Amino acid sequence: MPPIPAAPFTPWTLLCLGTALLVLGSLHGLLLWLGHRREPGLGPLLAAGTLQGLGLWALLAQAPPAAVTLALLAGAGLALWALRRYAGLPARMNRWAWLALGAWLLLTLALWAMGFRWVQQLVLPVTLAAVALGASRELGRLSREAGRPAQVASILAAALALAAVGAGLAGIYPGGCPPLARAWFALGLLTGQQALAVLLGQVQGQRLQARLAALAATDPLTGLASARGFRERLDRAVGRSLRTGRPCSLLVLEIDGFDALSREHGPAPAGRILQAFAHTLNQTLREADLSGRLDGCRFAALLHQTPPMEALLAAERLRGAWENLPLTLGAQALRATLSGGVASTREAVTGSADLLALALDRVASARQGGGNNVEGEALAT
Repeated sequence: MPPIPAAPFTPWTLLCLGTALLVLGSLHGLLLWLGHRREPGLGPLLAAGTLQGLGLWALLAQAPPAAVTLALLAGAGLALWALRRYAGLPARMNRWAWLALGAWLLLTLALWAMGFRWVQQLVLPVTLAAVALGASRELGRLSREAGRPAQVASILAAALALAAVGAGLAGIYPGGCPPLARAWFALGLLTGQQALAVLLGQVQGQRLQARLAALAATDPLTGLASARGFRERLDRAVGRSLRTGRPCSLLVLEIDGFDALSREHGPAPAGRILQAFAHTLNQTLREADLSGRLDGCRFAALLHQTPPMEALLAAERLRGAWENLPLTLGAQALRATLSGGVASTREAVTGSADLLALALDRVASARQGGGNNVEGEALAT
């Protein structure tokens, strides 16, 4: 009779695999946290993952059940709290969550007092299942922001919850789970825990890309669209206007005498003047219009579905509002004016570059004429 081959996996080999997973996952979490330390909830979330990993490693190593239960439950609770904070939600529990927790604890203690010893074996799996389902819900909320990685993480967390329930049900039978089955269960949970950390890194990377894109499209001083962001949206709007025949108009505006003002008073007061002008733009134009800063003291505004005559009137309203705005630099009162140029897709333009060049030419003409003026063609509306 041939000898029976040894099992390829033993609790000891699974313990070595779990140790490697725990070390790699903890290093990955540490590097992720070092790169995004200002992200609220990320540090505690990765610390919770490490704590849960230690608890699962202790389960693989057949440590005392009390230590395993304490590490896993503490890590699971911390993970759920930190995940809600990371998602921008209130981290504290509401009254219904407190009631559910209290009812669960009371039921557990009552069954334990009545002699149902199998309750001890169900406390950990069922609690882990509840926390995993809660984490799955929070990760699902991130799916709109991060797309497929968060959806995969949500499904994985729900699968881990079902695995915890299955292990708990298997544990109530006489004899409980054999050591090898318990080791496989712990290794599966540990693998899923570290996979969640990796997927969280993908979510964080997509968050960072979105923030960098928003930063590139926004002028940091005024909060308006940057030159790059404004021209990208101008290209799309002009192309759509030329295809559909619905007019859009472009205002290019410059603050008169701004260079001399900046040399006389310095960059900080000049920056406050630019911020005041950006505020005037937002208050005077429609909410649907797009305002941006092209460079220096030169601004632009895109008026959607606006014919030339209405754009000229809007530019005049803006000129009057800026001229009458009370400005002060220290104890000195300042009267500021602007020069503007208006161009429309109803004129002879073939694209956004032609529209912008036409508006810039009219700004230059208005400044050469003494400033405090807006030039454009009042075509038939």
